[in-house]
Parts: sequence; C-alpha cells; structure tokens
Amino acid sequence: VNSEVVSLARELGDSLSLAKGLTMLATVENIEGHFVKARALLGEALELFRELDEPFFGSYAIWNLGNAHR
Repeated sequence: VNSEVVSLARELGDSLSLAKGLTMLATVENIEGHFVKARALLGEALELFRELDEPFFGSYAIWNLGNAHR
C-alpha cells in the first residue's frame, strides 16, 4: 500500500503525501532490517518536509532516521 501511495503522490505532484508515504515505507524497511533502503527513503522524505516547512512529520522522519542508523 505504501508504495502505491508513493507512486500516486509522485504522479499527482503531491509533495506532502509523497513525503508521508516515503516515511511510512521507510518505517517498514526499518522493521524488516533494510536500513540502507530506509535511510535513502527518509533522506528524500526529509528534503520534501523541509521544502514544505512541515515540522511535525519532519520530526517523525528524523526520529525514524535515527532508528535506521544501526
């Protein structure tokens, strides 16, 4: 489902939904132990959250990024 959100958000140009979808996808990657993939997804999400000046979800992505550095 998260990958579908990411694809649809990219297609529609919806940066906020894209960043949220990337963060949720990265959460799954973290849980599955795919930390390199999670970091890449979170890097893209954080860039979008910064562009959007979105502190709430951006802070969650930063927290998630901390979990991906194992």
